[in-house]
Amino acid sequence: MEPGAPVCKSCGYPAALALDALKVLQEPEPPAVDNVVTMAAPTLAPPSGPVDPQEAVCDRIARQIDAELNTLVDLGGDPLAVASELRQAALSQADSRVVEALGLLRQAHARLATQTDELFAARTHDIEERAERLRSAGVAVSVGDEIASLRKEIDEADRAPALRHLHELDERLSRLEGDWNGLRSLLRQIEGLREAMKAYGPPIPEVEEDLTRVRALLARPGVSPVVLDEASQIASRGLMMLHEELPPHFESELARHGETLHRFPEEHDPAHGARTIHAEAVRHLRRGRLSEASDRLVELRRAIESLSLDDLPAMDSAEPEAAPSSGGPLSAAEEDAALQRLLAKARGLAARVRSLPSESEVAYEAAGEIRRATEFLRARKLEEADQTLSRLMQTLSVEPATEA
Repeated sequence: MEPGAPVCKSCGYPAALALDALKVLQEPEPPAVDNVVTMAAPTLAPPSGPVDPQEAVCDRIARQIDAELNTLVDLGGDPLAVASELRQAALSQADSRVVEALGLLRQAHARLATQTDELFAARTHDIEERAERLRSAGVAVSVGDEIASLRKEIDEADRAPALRHLHELDERLSRLEGDWNGLRSLLRQIEGLREAMKAYGPPIPEVEEDLTRVRALLARPGVSPVVLDEASQIASRGLMMLHEELPPHFESELARHGETLHRFPEEHDPAHGARTIHAEAVRHLRRGRLSEASDRLVELRRAIESLSLDDLPAMDSAEPEAAPSSGGPLSAAEEDAALQRLLAKARGLAARVRSLPSESEVAYEAAGEIRRATEFLRARKLEEADQTLSRLMQTLSVEPATEA
C-alpha cells in the first residue's frame, strides 16, 4: 500500500481495496457456456492376461445345453437329471475345478442329446402309428412324405424347424382323430339301425346311398378335416331318416310283446325279466334313443322265445279281466262296462304314480301315459286306452329294477 493512501478510520483497512471488493460483489454472474467439454473420469482397464481355454469351452457347452433344454421340455422330457448335473458343474467351476466342471458339462450334454433323440424318435413313431390306425379304419390319411421330411430336419443341427413340424403334424392328426371319432359314432348307430330295419322291411335307399357317399369320401387320398366334416353331415342325414322310419315299427312290436307278457301271471319269474326288458325298451324309445331301444328289443325277442306257454291254456280257461276286443263292434252296454273297468284301472294306476318320488324319471313318464290313456278314454278309443294302461302297468311293476 502506498504511503498516504486513504484508510478506514475504524479498522484501518485500505479504502481502495474495499471499493474493489464491493464492485466484484455487485457484478452479475457470468452467463452459462454451452457445449462445455468435460473430461470423463478415467476407468481402470480389466486386468490383461490369458483366458483359460477350458473355461471358454465350459461356457460354450453351457450355452448349448441351455438352448437345447427347451427342446427337451417341449417334447415332454424330464430335465431334472440334466439340471442336476448343471448345478454340480457350476459348483465345481466356482471352486476352480474347471476340469471336473468340463467333464460334468460334457456328460450332461451327451445325456441331453440322447434323451432328445429318443423323444423325437418316439413322437415320430407315435404319429406313424396313429396315421396307420386311421388308415386301417378306412380313413385315407397320408403322412409318409412329411415323416421323411421331419426325419431330415431332426438330423440337422438346428432342431427348431423339426420341433415346429412335429407339433403341426400332431395337431393335424389330433383334429382328424377327433372328427373321425364323431363320424364313427354316427356310422355305428346307422349300422345298428340298418340291422334293426331288416326285421321290418327292405333297406331305405336314401340311407344306402348316403353310406356309399361317405365311404367314397373316406377313401380319397389325403383326407382332411373338411372332408370328414362333409362326411359327418351326410351320415347325420342318413341317421335322421332312420329315426323317422323306425319308431312306428318299434312301437308296434313293443305293443305285441306287451300283450304277450300281459297273459303271464305277475309271479311268473321269466316273464318278470322280460317285462323289465320291455319297460327299458319303451323308455329308450320315448327318449329317442333308438340304438338302445333296438338292443333291448333284440334281448326282448330272445326272452319271449324262451318263455314256456304251457300255463297259458289254464289261464285262458279262467275268467280273464274283461277288456275291449277288436274281434267285432261292442254293444252300448258292453262298451259302457269296458269303459268303467278301464276308468277304474286308470284311477288305480294314477294312485300308484302319485306315490312315486316327484323327481323320478319313471314318475314323469308314467304321468304322460296317464294323460294319453285319459285322452283315449275321452275319445272312447278303448283298445288304445287298454294298451296304454297295460304298458303303464308293466312299467310300474318293474320300476324298482329299472331305477336301480
